[in-house]
Amino acid sequence: MVGSHSDIILADCAVRGINFDLETAYEISKKNGTLQGDTHGNFGREGILDYIDLGYVPTEKHDHAVSRTIDYALDDFGLAQMAKLLNKADDYKLFGKRALNYKNVFDESVGFMRGKTTEGKWREDFDEFSWGGDYVEGISFFFFFFFFFFFFFFFFFFFFFFFFFFFFKINKK
Repeated sequence: MVGSHSDIILADCAVRGINFDLETAYEISKKNGTLQGDTHGNFGREGILDYIDLGYVPTEKHDHAVSRTIDYALDDFGLAQMAKLLNKADDYKLFGKRALNYKNVFDESVGFMRGKTTEGKWREDFDEFSWGGDYVEGISFFFFFFFFFFFFFFFFFFFFFFFFFFFFKINKK
């Protein structure tokens, strides 16, 4: 994990109605999601300036560029949800748009998430079985599985869970 995933955790808590100082949490998360981080991961996001400018983290400038782009997009989704709850319309639009940046590293010609250069060209030495480089904690196949199967599983699971929960709760009355 190379993103700042506290953002998505805080957003999840806020959406679920857990009581905490959302305004302060949002300001800290927003700062973390907009500042260039150091190479040790102590603050901010490494490669964030390129991510903001290009819509992805370029592969020749930063390690784990594909993983960073996907993680940052997920974290931006969390920031957008917190901004929405706080009625910060401009931030909601900004982070909502950035949350879609994961699409910028999907190469339809090979069917996988793939590294891009600063010039917008796909990484030439792409190998879907390669560990490391543009990916961290996985290979291109893992990201394919995650996005195209994992989400569908959770959507169906939660749909049936909530359906049965509300069905049995309503029938108990």
